[in-house]
Amino acid sequence: MKDVFGYLSWVWRNWELWQRCFIVGIILNAVSVFASKPYDIILGITGFSIIMFWLGKWWIVDVLMKNYKEYKKQRDGLFDTIKGN
Repeated sequence: MKDVFGYLSWVWRNWELWQRCFIVGIILNAVSVFASKPYDIILGITGFSIIMFWLGKWWIVDVLMKNYKEYKKQRDGLFDTIKGN
């Protein structure tokens, strides 16, 4: 049993923040199914919010950052082209 907990703690330490948050969000959603009435909504919304936060970060923020870097690279290349002519 000690080896199992050692392995689980090793895996947990090696995961990135988003992986830990997704696991916590999934656990909260699963627990909300079996929780009593006032707590099921709180746990479900919390787990769902964690998952939606990271999905939103990937779909919106990361895409915008990548596009902005590409824009800056093309803009800088355009200025070099204009200077060369």
